[in-house]
Amino acid sequence: MQIQNYQCHFTVPVSTEKAFNAINDVEAWWTQNTTGKSTSPGDVFTVSFGKTFVHFSVQELIPGRQVIWKIEDSWLDFVEEKDWNGTYLHWQVIPKGDRTEITMVHIGLTPMLACFDQCEKGWDFYAKGSLYRLLTEGEGMPDQRRCSISDAQEQK
Repeated sequence: MQIQNYQCHFTVPVSTEKAFNAINDVEAWWTQNTTGKSTSPGDVFTVSFGKTFVHFSVQELIPGRQVIWKIEDSWLDFVEEKDWNGTYLHWQVIPKGDRTEITMVHIGLTPMLACFDQCEKGWDFYAKGSLYRLLTEGEGMPDQRRCSISDAQEQK
């Protein structure tokens, strides 16, 4: 039996360039509590949601096509685990006529992890909901809780 990583696919009525740029603008669709950059290979950035934080490094970036982020360190307060450590987010944008198909695979996020059900709901909301809305309506639904990255890290 093959274990499936979390993945989502959706199509938007925008160019691959616009879709790709939106994915890398994590403050606009995921969380406003973001530090660092995600626009070039080697960049590092951190996102936080209350006590939860995730440190990423940009492993690969092919403009208008794909980006791969590695989770270097994390703390998921809702399960008190570091389940995401060593996992990867692989984003691809593929032209489909005058539309763009976006695929995101969270490599390593499988049903065997304690956080899977909640993470699946989170990704469904932020990727398929907020990012989709950013691209189709011009405004995403990022998390807006106020917290500092260092406060989130001190909680673990």
